[in-house]
Amino acid sequence: MVKAIELVASEKSRLAMTLNDEGRRAEAERVLRRNALYLKKQYDRYKAPSLQEMEKDNLNDAVNLDPMNYRKTRKAMRHRQSTLEMQQNF
Repeated sequence: MVKAIELVASEKSRLAMTLNDEGRRAEAERVLRRNALYLKKQYDRYKAPSLQEMEKDNLNDAVNLDPMNYRKTRKAMRHRQSTLEMQQNF
């Protein structure tokens, strides 16, 4: 179940990245914060450390969407998404 939650959260992160790329930063931040809340609730339920780590990543990403930090944030977001996708393929 945890892997499914991670996949859903990764898709939300991808959506936030797309929104921010389109200049819709407030919406992207809202998606990331909601995603973090979702991950926190799921962590409380399943106690999977990966969910807690993803929650922290989403909160960090939400505060780093501004143009000064976004390039680095986007790269980190893509890396995490790609890593999760690779794990899902096995």
